[in-house]
Amino acid sequence: MKRLFSKRTPEEKEKYTLDKRAYSIFNNLIDFIITAGIVIAIGIGAFSIFVDVKKNNDLKIGYTSYSMEDLGAVAWLKVDKTEINFPIMQGSTNTEYLNKNPLGQMDLAGSIFLDSTNNPKFTDPYSVVYGHHLDNGLMFGTLDPYLKKSYLKTHTTGTIETNGGPTYKLKIFSCFHVQSTNEIIFNASAQTTTKKVQAYIEKNDPDHLTYDESLPIVALSTCVNATSENRVVVFGTLQN
Repeated sequence: MKRLFSKRTPEEKEKYTLDKRAYSIFNNLIDFIITAGIVIAIGIGAFSIFVDVKKNNDLKIGYTSYSMEDLGAVAWLKVDKTEINFPIMQGSTNTEYLNKNPLGQMDLAGSIFLDSTNNPKFTDPYSVVYGHHLDNGLMFGTLDPYLKKSYLKTHTTGTIETNGGPTYKLKIFSCFHVQSTNEIIFNASAQTTTKKVQAYIEKNDPDHLTYDESLPIVALSTCVNATSENRVVVFGTLQN
């Protein structure tokens, strides 16, 4: 009986050979598909990591590998002896750059941006620049130390270079908390005058550093944290 079943006809042998080849081809195809899927998944993961790392690196170095023209920035802010070295964007509204980075990508870190009602050449008597408060000294998280007078006194200078326009010398003279609903500090429209801002500063920070009251004022504002309505606001003057 064993010998009978061990014998195959030529047709059976040919069919067995074809089946074996088909099975082998099918297995190889499945292996290829699985391997290709793994490679694609690894590639997508690696690309995602690359994008995230590049975003973080751009953020950490302040997008300094780009020019204002590359980014469409209206100006560039530098504060001496700090990590503040960022392009200043400006949107049609003050929400446009809250969650959009200077490269135009959606990003919770957002951008440093000028109030939408201000002149992009910083020719207004009062201008407001906003930025998110991030940890590890990123974005306007570096404004916190200005709440201490000892720090403020030794970190008073910087520049605001406008795109295709003048470069201003920044002289910082005051910093304190302001409620986000304040209509004097956070109203950068033409109706806001330096006199109103100056009076508010005198009232809330009488120990501010001396400054030239004839010069335009710029406010650098950031939130204290995600839930507070308080803002840390640094005030400085601009001079050609």
